[in-house]
Amino acid sequence: MLEEIRNRIKAVLFVPFILHVADGRFFSVPHPDHILVTSKGLVVVENDEGLLDILPILLISGIRAKSTAP
Repeated sequence: MLEEIRNRIKAVLFVPFILHVADGRFFSVPHPDHILVTSKGLVVVENDEGLLDILPILLISGIRAKSTAP
């Protein structure tokens, strides 16, 4: 999962995506500047208000491309 997240962040053509966590919450990643993956397996996501959520990789249950449909 960690490598998949890193690959999406580094993609030449970035596609916004959503991280789903085990407790049902989800976190939108609209731009590569909104996410950081640490060497210790933590994923830091910044929301639109500038607040940070720190997620252990073990809690991330899925990744989904963000829909561009209206």
